[in-house]
Amino acid sequence: MVVKDIDKGFRGFDKFLKELSKKSLKAGIFSDAGVNPETGGYIADYAQLNEFGTSKIPARPFLRTTADEQEAKWQSQMDKIVTLAISNQEQDVDVLLGRVGELVVNDIKEKISSNMPPPNAEATKARKKSSQTLIDTGAMRASVTYKIEN
Repeated sequence: MVVKDIDKGFRGFDKFLKELSKKSLKAGIFSDAGVNPETGGYIADYAQLNEFGTSKIPARPFLRTTADEQEAKWQSQMDKIVTLAISNQEQDVDVLLGRVGELVVNDIKEKISSNMPPPNAEATKARKKSSQTLIDTGAMRASVTYKIEN
């Protein structure tokens, strides 16, 4: 008796899920973001100081608040990845995760650009010649990226 292969794409989906489970999508400003050429400071350090605050800088948590606010949207995008894989429309894990990574990066950059409170101190406004919070040279916002790791 010959049994026909009635897989209907399950093996491909199973392979996709195994590959997806080995991946990690990370987004933010990483330690390799480098030095801001205008200020000489490490961009990741500047981001951390603004995210958590110091005794002189108020916390403006642009990463944590974006994650809290956008979690449902990001999860929905991850669900769409699985749906695409189930329907065999696309199964390149890195390409699909990259789409989510771009969404996350754009959301973080939008938060940085939102002029989030509290307002800058008068001395900061005078130095920057701007009241825009979180943006001085634009290097921090430009350094937001994502990585797909195994």
